[in-house]
Order: sequence, then C-alpha cells, then structure tokens
Amino acid sequence: MTENYWTNLLFAGDLHKRHKDISTIEGYVKCTHAVQAQLERVIQDRHVDYFISLGDWYDKGYAADISAALSDCDADIQMSKVLNGNFYGLIGNHIRLSMDSNPELHLIQPHAYLRSRQPVTRKDQIIHTPGMLRINDVQISFQHYDMGLSSVADYKPKRESWAKYHIALFHTPLVVPGYKLIDTQYGYNISSNNDIAYTLENVDLAICGDIHKPLGQFDINKPNGTKTVMIVPGSLTNTDAGDANRHASISMPFIQIGLNSEVKIQYIPFDLLTNTVTFKKKNIEQAQDKMKTLRGKSLENLYNPEDVVAALSHREDTLLSLNAFMESKGYTQTDKQLILSVMQNPEDILNLVKIWQGEKIV
Repeated sequence: MTENYWTNLLFAGDLHKRHKDISTIEGYVKCTHAVQAQLERVIQDRHVDYFISLGDWYDKGYAADISAALSDCDADIQMSKVLNGNFYGLIGNHIRLSMDSNPELHLIQPHAYLRSRQPVTRKDQIIHTPGMLRINDVQISFQHYDMGLSSVADYKPKRESWAKYHIALFHTPLVVPGYKLIDTQYGYNISSNNDIAYTLENVDLAICGDIHKPLGQFDINKPNGTKTVMIVPGSLTNTDAGDANRHASISMPFIQIGLNSEVKIQYIPFDLLTNTVTFKKKNIEQAQDKMKTLRGKSLENLYNPEDVVAALSHREDTLLSLNAFMESKGYTQTDKQLILSVMQNPEDILNLVKIWQGEKIV
C-alpha cells in the first residue's frame, strides 16, 4: 500500500509467451521478453501493489524446450518477488494447449482441479488464481475461462454482502456487446444485450481479456437504470501479423483503492515494442498475390475453352486421362500437384502455397 493509503492495482491483457517465434512474426519471443521487462519497470515505477493478468499469460506448451520453459518461469518468479508475491492471473483458454508442457500450468500449482502430472512441493502459487480477492471492502471476482460454459449467464459472479464496490474479471468475448466485437476476431461470438446486463447485474466494473484488439472503456446500460463500466484493454503482444488486428500500444487499467473503498480508474499507456519485430505476410495473402491462377496467368488467359473441347474430342490414348491431357498442354508436375490439391481440398490454401514454394505436401 502506498504512503497516501491507496492500494495500486495494474491489469494487463494476454501476453502469450512462447518458446519460438510465430511463423509470421519474426522476433516475437524476444519482443515478449522485452515487453515483460518493461512491464516490470512500470510495476516498480508506479508502486504497483497487485498485478493481475487477464489470462493467457502463456500461449501454449513448450514441448521439449525445457531451457526456454525454465528461463520464462524464472522471469515470472522474479516479477512475483517485485510484487511481494502479489502476482495474480485469470485462467484463460490457452492453458489447455499442450497443457503438460505449458509453463503457466506449473506456475499456478498447487491448483484445485488444473493439476500438473508431477506434484509441486511449494504451498503457494506463483501466479495466484483465486475465485475472489478482497481489498478493504472492494470485491474482485475472477471469472476464469471454463470450456464447459457456453452462455454468458454462466459467468455471472456473486456479489458478497460486504462489498461496497464490485470488480469482475473475464476471459471470454461472451460478456462484450456485439457492436464492439464486429471488428475483432470474435465478431461471431455475440451475446444478447439482456444476457450481458443480467450477467453484470451486480458488477460496478468489468475488465475483459482474451480480446486482443483494444476496445477501451465504455458503459453497459442495465434495465434498472444503472450501468457497469467495461474495459477491454487489449493484448500485450500481437499474435496476428495481419494489419486489421495489429496494435502498437495499449492503455493498461491502473486502479486505486482507498481505505474507505473508494475506487479510482486511471490508465497507463504502454508501448508494445512492435518496432522490434518483423511482420510477414500470411501464407494465404502470399497465395493471393503470387497465385492469381494456378500458373500465374490471368484467369481469362489460363486456357482456351475451344482447345479443351477439341482435345477431348480425340480418342488417342494419350488423351484418355486428365494427366495425359495436362501433359499435352504443357502443365508441369507442380501444376498437376496444385490441381490435385484443389480437387481434394479446395480450402487448403496453405498446402497450395507449400506446393508453389516447392515444399513437401502435408
């Protein structure tokens, strides 16, 4: 607690730590390390008492890269020490990706139901994942992601009788109004306004992770005339190289709680260091640029329909198969592989690109 009797809490969205770069983002791993180091400096400079991750601190398991897993865990242990042990986090959906080798699973041990294969000897979690945190008479509800829940109403938190102010944390797009999700990767995941209002009935402030695009602060109006303030700060890193979802900075919610449970909402601007990574075009975009047609020609000049009809009208043995016909028209082996891939799975653009680049078909 700071000298002026305010408790300082800092919230941040998904970090998605990984042991190797995303294929379309060169320098991703080094960037996440730098982002976390910068975050730790903010925690020290702003005298943060509690840091709360909004889920998906890690992207997925580290497979057999034990060295990277240990190194990243050390960074989290160091951050916990800076926070005097007050490192908290929502459980997101990515913890289940390659779960056994996911460092986040290790960091939340011991846990009631998300257990690692090997038990830990420590009694306390490094990243705390409670159901609720109380600071004075302010209640902070951790509505952890649950793959078994499909309705936003299932995430409705209970408000304790002693709570003068209720903050609820979510890691699901279900709680965010549809008009805010239209331009995000979750535009299809829309709950009704009534269901959202019901879920937030007893909530004063809702802070939501999982959604990478920063949506900022806005109000959720409820039928009883009250409103819930909602904040969607956005992710700490970019996991998508596309221009639409890319962002260079976020505003992290910085919440101060007074001795009388007064709550102040402020923001800390945060640079995501995107100048340290190289965003590459997605394979699907490369395919659109390089492969306007299977042979790089304009569609109208790909073939002459009259030639095809004339060729098929002959009964020579060399033209009895599509393969022989394509050879007679000068199609290469790569051309034939491309056509075969389209016939088998027309939606598999990535395989087309691999064939085009001379890679083995998978």
